[in-house]
Amino acid sequence: MEKDLQVVGFRIGNETYGVRIAAVREIVRVPEITSVPSAPDLIEGVINLRGENHSGDGPPQTIRPERDSSL
Repeated sequence: MEKDLQVVGFRIGNETYGVRIAAVREIVRVPEITSVPSAPDLIEGVINLRGENHSGDGPPQTIRPERDSSL
């Protein structure tokens, strides 16, 4: 008997991705990201998650959506 495949889907820009639900620990909304001056391009900034500060690492450039510089 074949088991159902359960996935969590999400979007980055115009692309849709999915990961097996067993690989997901939790889903949270992205909090406000505070920029860090002179940080490498990979570091989007820092976020506060449940009172703890974490680096806001962005996805690799290959899947990062283009930013609208006019915003």
